[in-house]
Amino acid sequence: MSDRITPNRDRVLGDAKAFALELADGYAPPEPAELRLPGPSGAAALALAVANQALLGRALPHDRVVLAALARVLTGGDADPTEPVPERRVYDLEREAVLDLLHTEPTLLRAEQMLLTGKPLRN
Repeated sequence: MSDRITPNRDRVLGDAKAFALELADGYAPPEPAELRLPGPSGAAALALAVANQALLGRALPHDRVVLAALARVLTGGDADPTEPVPERRVYDLEREAVLDLLHTEPTLLRAEQMLLTGKPLRN
């Protein structure tokens, strides 16, 4: 497959739709992945690394909250390292983490700052 160029601006949407339909013909989604993730022991290792960064002044208190949520997602939550974790479970953990973080004032302040100024807020 290669890139396509539509020199006529009035044809861009039509050409894109035709190309999308070509790609969809015969498409079958891939099988969901099963992952081997470290679970709580991996999350503990990441927490230790974040704690060290906090001691060095590189991670603020809310950074630690965000990174703990991220560690839970990346390590599979309460996953057993010997058992595969369905990809869907990781998506569920990610959704839970985002929704939990959106209920915190520091996260809302960070989001607002980014939307208003395009610059991150360090809080």
